[in-house]
Order: sequence, then C-alpha cells, then structure tokens
Amino acid sequence: MLAKSLRFVRATITKLSVVVFFTLLSLLGGTWFAWADTSTPLPAASCPSVVPDKIYRFIEGLDKCLTPLSDSDIEKLNDPFAKSVLRQGSFPVTTEDINQAIKKNLGYDPTIYFAGEGSQIPTTVASRDLPRGLRYNITWGANENESKIMLAKLSPATPKTKTLSFIEIVSFDDQSKEYNYYLLEPQIEASNDSPFVWAWAGKTSLAQKPQTIGQGCFRCHHNGVPIMREIELPWSNWQSQRANISAQFLPEEVASENFFLQRRGAEIFEQVIRSNFQSYYSNWLRSRFRKDGNTINISDVDEMLRHLTTNTTLNFKSSDVQSDGKNTSPANSDIIGIPPNDTFLADTLLQTTLKLDYSPLTVRLPRKDYDEYLKNHEFKLVGTKGFLRDSEKAYESPGDTYFAFYVPQVGAEDIYVTQKLLQSKILTDKFVASVLMVDYQNPLFSKKRASLQKYAKEITTGKIAGGVSSVPADFAAKIKETKPDPCNANNFDTCSAESQFLYTWELPDDQWKQVTADRLKAHVKSIETLEPTQRLYRMMGWSIKQRERFASTPPLCNFFESRLFFPETNVSVLPSCPPLTTASN
Repeated sequence: MLAKSLRFVRATITKLSVVVFFTLLSLLGGTWFAWADTSTPLPAASCPSVVPDKIYRFIEGLDKCLTPLSDSDIEKLNDPFAKSVLRQGSFPVTTEDINQAIKKNLGYDPTIYFAGEGSQIPTTVASRDLPRGLRYNITWGANENESKIMLAKLSPATPKTKTLSFIEIVSFDDQSKEYNYYLLEPQIEASNDSPFVWAWAGKTSLAQKPQTIGQGCFRCHHNGVPIMREIELPWSNWQSQRANISAQFLPEEVASENFFLQRRGAEIFEQVIRSNFQSYYSNWLRSRFRKDGNTINISDVDEMLRHLTTNTTLNFKSSDVQSDGKNTSPANSDIIGIPPNDTFLADTLLQTTLKLDYSPLTVRLPRKDYDEYLKNHEFKLVGTKGFLRDSEKAYESPGDTYFAFYVPQVGAEDIYVTQKLLQSKILTDKFVASVLMVDYQNPLFSKKRASLQKYAKEITTGKIAGGVSSVPADFAAKIKETKPDPCNANNFDTCSAESQFLYTWELPDDQWKQVTADRLKAHVKSIETLEPTQRLYRMMGWSIKQRERFASTPPLCNFFESRLFFPETNVSVLPSCPPLTTASN
C-alpha cells in the first residue's frame, strides 16, 4: 500500500528542500531513484505552489497536480476524520498528533495493531535495527470493535524521521455510504517545520473506474474498502494470539513506543475488517434493489457477478504450524492442514455455502521431508534496506515464512458478496456452482473463468418476480447464443469456459449436486492417494506456482511490496508486478 504514496510523491515533489529530500531518500532506502527512472516527473512550473493548512485533492489517474478543494467540495466530505479534524482547521502531521486531535474532537481512543513480514526474524540473522517491513494499523471508534477512522503507516519512526513517514487515513462517510481516503504527503516548496500536506485521495466508487483502477490507494484497496491481507488464523505476519512480536527483534525506538506497547491482536482486527466490508456491501446491494409492485428491479448486475466470475481481490493464508521445528509444540511437529482452506478449491462456497458432499483436501507434510525440501531448494527470506522489493539486499534468513505454506487465498470479500447474492435470491445454488466449476481446479487467477465476465457485462439489470430471478437464465442464454461445443463427463477438464458452464447448468436439478461433488472428490483424491514424498513435492511445487501466478497478476500483485513477503527458492524467480492494462483488467 505504501508504493502508491511513492508514486504520488514522484508526480508532485519537484521543489522539496534539500534537507527534506535527502531525509526521505534515506528513509526509503534508496528506492527513490528506482521509480524516478521509470517515470518523468512534472516540471515544477506545471503545478502551482502548495500552502499549508488546506485540504487538497490528488487522485492518481485523474489529477496531475495537488489542487485545493473548494469550500463546496470540502462540505461533501462528511466522514469523521474530515468533519471533526480537517474541517475544523486541524492538520496534524504525526500519528501522535492525529491521535490527540481525534481524542479531543471525537472522544475516541485508538486500538493499535502491528505487523511485519520480518517481525519474527531473530537477531541472530538480522540485527534489530535492520528493516523488517514493520507497520501499524490504528483504528478509532466507540470501542475496539468499531472503526470510524483507520490509519496505516510504516514503522519505525525515529525522533529524526517521525514526521517523514507516509500516512494513509480511511474513514467512512455515513451520507455517501463510501470510504474516503486521505494521504499525508510532502509539500512542494516544503519548509523543514511543515513538510506535509493533507490530500483527499479518492473514495470507494473510484476503485473500479477505468482511469483510477489499480492506482493510488486503489493499488491495494482493489474494491475501495478497508483490507487485511491475512484475515484468518494464524494471521501470518501479525501480532496475534498465535504469534507474539517480540520487542527484542525490533529497533529500540519502536519497542519503546507507546503505540507498540499498546498493540492488540489481529484476531480483533479481523472482526473489525469483516464488519467494515460486510456493512459496505450489504448497503451497496440494498441500494441496487427497487421494488415495483410484486417485482424487484435490480441494477448493476454485471458488477455483482464480477465477484463470482473473477477475483476482485484476494487474501493470504498459511498452515497453523511454524515452519521452523524449534518453534512448534511439541518440537519438530509435522506440517498439517495443507493446503489452507480456500486456496486449492473454493471450499467455503462449494462445501459450506452450496453444501456439496465432499471433503476439502487436507494432508500432512512430514517434518523431516519438509525441512529437507526447504534445504534442497534453498528457501530463504530476503530483507532489504528499504521497504520496497527492489531495494538493496540487507540480509537473508534461511527457510520459509514463519508459519509454513503461505499462499494466496480466495478473497473474503468475494465470498461474502456471492453469499449475499444467494441470500437475496439474485443467484441460485446451481448457477453459482456452474460458474465455480469452470476451471474449478483454479479458484484463483483463472483467465478461463474470468472470460465469462464478458457475458455478465451484457446483463446490467435484472428482475426478481415471484421469487425467481431473471439473472441466471439471462446469463445462460447469452452463453447458449455462442453455440459452444458440447461437454461431457470424460472431456470436461478440456472444454471451453462456455461448455463447462453449460454442462453443469444443464444437468437435471436432482443430479447436479451429486455429479459436481463427485468431480470435486476425484480431484481431492488425486492428491490424497499419492505416495507421501510425491504428495509433498506436488503440494510444495503447487505453492511455488501459486506465488508466481500471484506475482504476475495485476492489480492483485500490488500487495507484493516487501521482498520478505514470500520465500525465495532456487527453482523459481518471482516476477515484478506488471502494469495494469485493459486486457489484464
């Protein structure tokens, strides 16, 4: 998420004072030059000078310069942060000042969460002062389970650089029913006393607009709502009930910070994030319903179906077993629960929601064989001197991520929206199964299943009459018009997306569940029946491939900011995240 800030600075910083410029350059570990080479900054004369104590606008993809918001535009910002802090003439420039302003004007206390991809790397590998990708997430609300305002920032913040850390604020506007995004950014012609300016960086509905998709704050907030990459137990990389982040591994200035000392567990943050996006999507769907007598008219059907045909975003999940046998209890425990749920198949939707009669794949990797695989394939975590992946290497930590087998996972947002579409009777169980069984072996990164979205784009509206939705039949009719070759049980896996969809869709209503469950069982069995060594090599190879696919899929791969995010091996080189194009979108 911090990469978006760097792009913003590149486009606007043209006349920073020498002191501020080189302080930032040092803080960012030399990454300034890396992205300066890939884009031409605007000439200084192209943008007007910026003055402090104003609310500006900078939406990447739409704006070339910081622009002061008009009074009428400012009045439209009715989220708590804008209304009770910025609109009151308060422009805090540190996390401490932000906290004090929120406490004074709203009475909210902070709840602090702490994470870092290198937060569990011992000082025997890297000194406590070396970068570990550390960052804070802070929420404010009436209690720790409520988030009216959310902050994200990098750590550490030393006394010398504490006012030079990029800060992102997300705050929900009850009037517009959208999240507003704000960035605390360096000013042009900055003085050493006041080097930052607050900029409104967009709102939820801009996340999927052609000009702004995958840009600015929406590089990581793919749907414009608050996110938590590791949203399920064991919450890899987070301070949680499953893993304490020891102060001994962190810089002294971080370990002694009040925010760090007050940190809470990721198990609480998970519930906050789920509540946030569930509330947003529930309101969003409700606003697309219009009752006309006994008929319900539905709008934006294509946007709804996008959550089923594609991966609009994703999460990450690992085993609940530490990769280093010295950290398990008892020591050297086998790696169980492989693969994590919703990574190998879309298990939550297929089994839990649709109640298909199959058991998700779950195998055990013997500790000795797992350790040998890591050693033979030279697994290692690589830390860098700056936050971003292309920074200079600082250290190597042999082995896997702290919790073993960390891989991409079907997005919790997509699961929730699909479940709501079923509950609202917009979609049927059979329709959802028909879509999910297209390239079912790949619940993530499936170009084949995503190709069905072109039919969804032709269905922008629908109706529910007599409890029956027009959407499934309309969608199927669009596919039938293409007259695809018929699919059968024997050649199903090689059929086109259209043929696979119609195969399940046209099964008799009393047979489709069993036929679909049998196919899923066969896929699971193909792994379960392998010899233990074959199974380990198959699953470890699959995990490496999934990381490669993620790293090459924009805009999802924007999550891959820190080189510590995934282990590196001698059998795979993770690509840089390619730019988003119309085709990839």
